[in-house]
Amino acid sequence: FNDTATTEIYTLSLHDALPIFTINLGPGVYWCWPFIGQIKTRSVVEQVVDLRVQSLTTVDGKSVAAGLKLSYKIVNVCKAFYEVWDLDMAVHAEATGHLALSICERTWEECQDREEIQDEILRSMNSKVKHWGVRVVSTTLNDLCLHRCYRIIGDGSGALTS
Repeated sequence: FNDTATTEIYTLSLHDALPIFTINLGPGVYWCWPFIGQIKTRSVVEQVVDLRVQSLTTVDGKSVAAGLKLSYKIVNVCKAFYEVWDLDMAVHAEATGHLALSICERTWEECQDREEIQDEILRSMNSKVKHWGVRVVSTTLNDLCLHRCYRIIGDGSGALTS
């Protein structure tokens, strides 16, 4: 049974990686051919990703801490199943990279325009994830500040090595 918060696809195939055809199913009850037919379910409600704060360096050499909240929605569940292995992880990784590029290409003064950064990340993310059947709804830069960065490299024993 399918409700409006999830979308199901029916795949007729001999193996999961080699679908013969795939169709979207609307709400309702469906019959499936045993052994060659498969119904997969995916939630299509809007999902929110809260990226952990990253330590970045701007063009003018300032150490910056930046974090991002991103909302996305699946618009084509067939693509979401078959174009990317782990959609949630892929969206998270892409958003992390786009945030880093957006901050690292600017000076600290240019980073003060949060709206421009958010719009740039929204546009670049949408162009990247559209072939996965996803649309990024919003981006919010929730952390952006100067900080000192200390990198401690150790061997795992708790003692620093030189």
